[in-house]
Amino acid sequence: MFEKLRVSAGPTKPTIAMTRVFDAPRAVVFDAWTKAEHVAHWWDPNGEPLAVCEIDLRPNGAFRWVNRGANGAEYPFTGTYREVAPPERLVFTAQAFPGSPESVATLIFSQDGKRTKLTLTIECKSIEDRDALLEMRVDVGTAETLKNLAEYLPKITEAATSQNIVRSKDGTAIAFDRRGHGPAVILVDGALCYRGMGPGGPLAELLAQHFTVFTYDRRGRGDSGDTAPYAVEREVEDIAALLSEAGGTAFVWGISSGAVLALEAANRLSGIEKLALYEAPFIVDDSRSTTQDGWARIGAAIAADRRSAAVKLFMKTVGVPDVFIALMRLMSVWSKLKAVAHTLPYDGALVQDNQRGAPLPAGRWASVTVPSLVMDGGKSPAWMRNANRALAGVLPNAQYRTLEGQTHMLNAKAHAPVLVEFFKE
Repeated sequence: MFEKLRVSAGPTKPTIAMTRVFDAPRAVVFDAWTKAEHVAHWWDPNGEPLAVCEIDLRPNGAFRWVNRGANGAEYPFTGTYREVAPPERLVFTAQAFPGSPESVATLIFSQDGKRTKLTLTIECKSIEDRDALLEMRVDVGTAETLKNLAEYLPKITEAATSQNIVRSKDGTAIAFDRRGHGPAVILVDGALCYRGMGPGGPLAELLAQHFTVFTYDRRGRGDSGDTAPYAVEREVEDIAALLSEAGGTAFVWGISSGAVLALEAANRLSGIEKLALYEAPFIVDDSRSTTQDGWARIGAAIAADRRSAAVKLFMKTVGVPDVFIALMRLMSVWSKLKAVAHTLPYDGALVQDNQRGAPLPAGRWASVTVPSLVMDGGKSPAWMRNANRALAGVLPNAQYRTLEGQTHMLNAKAHAPVLVEFFKE
């Protein structure tokens, strides 16, 4: 059984420390703390559903949880996330109600077999603020709240552990779908795309007639987690986790920046048996302008939390006409694009070093000796076709193919037969 809450408050430090052990995996406990659909059911010490539960789970993102009393009065609990490192660590500022002392809460989730030890430390600005919280019986309220959590966890543990989730090397949850039968194929999306939006779904439906197809949400997108700081190596490790789930070997396909990620994975991992790449967005000559300024401005927009501006800058950088950008901003898809805009610098980290108008480095991907297919569209601009022709030229075992009539906007029906032929030959 889970342990009861243990509370300590030293005489000289303005902190309150609490620990409790739960009979649930730490990923499930972490999700229970960070997903509104869960928090709303257990946070109120009285066991009532929250009247409001809003969560923007990212550094500098805010949350607002509101209890509503029997007399209709509202009691908000608000704060801002400082660190989000699933499933191990969560740090946020907290204020029990307007005018009350603000504190910083640090939650550490430690796995102990199938159980999770939660260590909660509340750091106040002064001893007086800490004592004020204790006078408000924060320890008693927290004990009731965590008792509610312990009773709620069994309701979500079975469902959560049956979901299609793999854990990357750094613990990040990577959500995926698996469909079909046969040899495994992993599909890697480009910028702003994930399982709920993009070309991967329609392509997977067609390929599933021949293969076991894995589509997944790249980190920071959809149902996958995100762990700072970002590095390309972490995304390669995400693919390694999917390879393991697939049995250790798979074919891999990638589009746009996802093609570059797939290429990096093949350069660093064993188990990728064949590699198919569509329109890696390199710039290898002077047939178009370089992108350094564009990526810098996108990064600055994300740092300032100007997501809509970042999406617009990205589209302008990749050459989308202004009239189409203006139309898209009026469509419902724009909100989905903004939701994953914070991952645009991840794509920049993958591609920008090879968007400087210089030839591709001859030995950069020398380890990619598996059979590779590099493709572009016959209606794509010259700079894109020049780049992919050059990419095929520097890979040790690659063939180059142009899909007539195609553009960077993937047509699954035109693409799937080419992949079936390549992966089966």
